[in-house]
Amino acid sequence: DVCKTPAPPAPPIPLPYPNLAMMNQAIPPTCSLKVLVVNKPTVHKMTTIAMSSGDEPGAALGVKSSMIKGPAKFVTASKKVFVEGKPMVFLSCDTRQNGDNANTVGKVVAPSQSKVFVKS
Repeated sequence: DVCKTPAPPAPPIPLPYPNLAMMNQAIPPTCSLKVLVVNKPTVHKMTTIAMSSGDEPGAALGVKSSMIKGPAKFVTASKKVFVEGKPMVFLSCDTRQNGDNANTVGKVVAPSQSKVFVKS
């Protein structure tokens, strides 16, 4: 996530920062509350994660998104497995962080549970 970082007395400098969005911060009404995996709501392509983090030092905001700590959404999901009619998210799905026209593209890189495996 490239953010403008304050560098007084000079103007802000664009610097790259990690941008992490944690599955446990998914907004519950955007998840499947009827289908539970390991007794937790199931994440699907329409799920929104409330807030990402890691780009806070870029306090002059993102170069393209004009925000930091913004929401994350899923761009890709399974073409074969659906939950309540929506494609299910799995390890390696692409994400977009800091809003819809964000400058940060991410990926699901850590499994949130290890009981159910979904293939693309």
